[in-house]
Amino acid sequence: MALPIIGRIIDFFTKSESSVESQKPNSDKSSSTDLYTCSDCKITYIKNDMVVCPKCGETVEQTPSFADLGIDPKRKPKSQ
Repeated sequence: MALPIIGRIIDFFTKSESSVESQKPNSDKSSSTDLYTCSDCKITYIKNDMVVCPKCGETVEQTPSFADLGIDPKRKPKSQ
């Protein structure tokens, strides 16, 4: 009698976990945007890929992200 109930409980949690995992965004599939800064114009652009500044035509530099700098933006700073 207890075995069918346990089987239903296991099935319930297995289905719940798979549905939650399917709702999570996949970082590999989502397109990411980067920051590019023109040193001449001092303008920062948000683009998927960029080589030259559309305003002045100079080469732009990719601005490092929090991950590139090793910073976790969600972490709160320690209060002193």
